[in-house]
Amino acid sequence: MSIGMTVIPLPEAAQRLRIPLDLLTRMVNSGTLKAVMTTDGQILLPLEAVDHMAKGMAVRDKIWKKVERFESETITAYEASDSINPDLLYRCIHKGYIRAVDPPGKGGRGKTRRLNKADVLYVAELAKLGGGRGHRLFTPETIPPHMLN
Repeated sequence: MSIGMTVIPLPEAAQRLRIPLDLLTRMVNSGTLKAVMTTDGQILLPLEAVDHMAKGMAVRDKIWKKVERFESETITAYEASDSINPDLLYRCIHKGYIRAVDPPGKGGRGKTRRLNKADVLYVAELAKLGGGRGHRLFTPETIPPHMLN
């Protein structure tokens, strides 16, 4: 970080971003966010990075507002694969970005996996905005709202 950069304390950043402090702390500890630690142990984030995250989170919130009415509905993995590349779909299920409503079956005929429809639509909309193959779809500011808890 360069000298003269404006920084703010971690709790203030969490408040500005409207996300839990422990989530922001985990992002710093994992290296997802770059932070500065003062000699007295206070964690500071660059204001520019917080503002950038806020813009990305506004996009997330806009997409979620569009699809949240489907929160109580389900869709099969087969149906979801019409909207989302199957490889991406199964990675999102595995990582928890798309919630599976029922546990995975043992396989065989008639076993369908039901998914949260709002999550599927959120990922599909986010993928449309993304930069294409090889582009990181989920950043700290675009993780689905249900993962913020």
